[in-house]
Amino acid sequence: MKIIYQNIEYTLQKLKHEQMNFEKSLEVPNYLILDGLIEFFCFDPEYKLAVEFCRDLYNQITSARFALILGHKKLHDSNYINWESDDLGQYWLRFQYLKNSINWYNSSFDILLQVIWFGFALYRIILFKDSPKKIHDINSTETFNILLKKCRWKHILDSLKKVNSNASIELLHPLESFYVSEERKKINNWSNSIKHHGRFIVNELYRPSIDLKVGDFNSENMRPTIVKIDNIVESLEVYHKSFCKLVKYVFDFFNFNALIPDQKNDKIPYTPKNAKEFKKIIIK
Repeated sequence: MKIIYQNIEYTLQKLKHEQMNFEKSLEVPNYLILDGLIEFFCFDPEYKLAVEFCRDLYNQITSARFALILGHKKLHDSNYINWESDDLGQYWLRFQYLKNSINWYNSSFDILLQVIWFGFALYRIILFKDSPKKIHDINSTETFNILLKKCRWKHILDSLKKVNSNASIELLHPLESFYVSEERKKINNWSNSIKHHGRFIVNELYRPSIDLKVGDFNSENMRPTIVKIDNIVESLEVYHKSFCKLVKYVFDFFNFNALIPDQKNDKIPYTPKNAKEFKKIIIK
């Protein structure tokens, strides 16, 4: 059996092989689920929060990756679409997965910022009128949510600049580089279109619904963002690889493994380490 996709002939075997290679090319950041010893010896309350947000980040990235893999798949055998729908049904189903992938990748960056914001207590640098200054002052869900809402790119940027140490600048450079990248901006714009405007669709499904001209108004001016479905897949693939590279950098920067005390006589002493032994950014 052969199928024609975008004017290219595929065998089922070739489609399966292509899908397997695509899946293998997308890294799974398993390191974000930290070793039990690290959690056991993590006595630093700020790093405890970072560990929890790392787990959230893992779940978000893998959800986005899963949706991307299914959005890439060119031939779905599903109860949700029938063969009579032909290629339109396939494009529709793939588009649903890709929209989810876009939103999850976009919010993954926000969760990465939360890892940094709470892990290094950067909120203590900026004097917010209504927010606590130390983790010990977070006495309710409402108080925690105040800090969570303050975790924005601008505040991360400002606080790292105010710390103004070699370590803070070292962390800031890759973050800034990713933030200003075209792929991040593209995914962010697509996500905002999906969530707030609904004016986003793949070229393969786009059909103009109205043709209206009234005075100076022309319905052409309200055309949605229209993108070829394979271009979305390619952009998300680039985003995944670039973002995972940044995530690994930030993870290594935290140096979680240094939390585990050195072995003595084949035993690990139950002794908390001083923050200076593992933490590169310490806010006093």
